[in-house]
Amino acid sequence: MNAQDEYLQLKNHWRDKILSSYYVVVSIVFLAELVLFLFMYILTDAFQYDPIKFAFLYVVIPTTINLISRH
Repeated sequence: MNAQDEYLQLKNHWRDKILSSYYVVVSIVFLAELVLFLFMYILTDAFQYDPIKFAFLYVVIPTTINLISRH
């Protein structure tokens, strides 16, 4: 194996590690948004928004943007 092959292998290895870390962070953010939404909707009486609209605007759209922005 020459130096070019070793470089490409190392680059691919770290790219995969960074990409999997990215997906872990996006998943954690999504779960946090979902938990906060459910907490606000179920446990508080102060929730004054349409739950479907709120979930779409503040959970689905941000998560979609996070997933699309990796490219």
